[in-house]
Amino acid sequence: MTYLMLMRHAKAEPYNSTDKHRKLLPKGHEQSAQSGAFITGYCRGSDRSVDVAIVSSAARAQETFAHSKVRARHVVNSEVLYMTTPCAMLDEINDQLCALNLDDVRSVLVVAHEPAISALAYYLGHTPAPKGFDLAAAPELMAIDQEYASDPIVHVQHGVPTGTVCVLQYDAAALEDGDRAPTGAAAEGSCDLLEVYSPR
Repeated sequence: MTYLMLMRHAKAEPYNSTDKHRKLLPKGHEQSAQSGAFITGYCRGSDRSVDVAIVSSAARAQETFAHSKVRARHVVNSEVLYMTTPCAMLDEINDQLCALNLDDVRSVLVVAHEPAISALAYYLGHTPAPKGFDLAAAPELMAIDQEYASDPIVHVQHGVPTGTVCVLQYDAAALEDGDRAPTGAAAEGSCDLLEVYSPR
């Protein structure tokens, strides 16, 4: 099984010379460290490293990754991940994994921005409604019961706070060659959203 961890940058200053140059606040440093400790729990090997980290070129994302202290075997700094859409983000992840051409990738960390982080987590992690299903015709299903409220997908539907990590999982070994993109996560609902962690 492979983990795809989508992380929003930590708390940043509201202004700088440009949006791209906004830096982390002290609170952001704390959030980065907390989220980094969480991420290492999903890493393998004695060095607890992720296989690939793809990080937005924005200063606040670069600092988030640095202060997280997460080790990565391969780090890619991406211009595409700054001010991007969920679809473009997914394409960039797949393009970078293709370019690296690695065997046995078990963990991928992406550090980027809202609203793309939560939107992509929702797209990949939710169960699509059956074709032709009319939710309006079944109002009783719209009530969120206690069991559903505990589902991680609820926490990404309307955006995530700074420093949040969304952990998705997919079974790359179960895919046939060419069946899907390198992440194994090209289709709606193709991943399991295991956990959503937000630092204090």
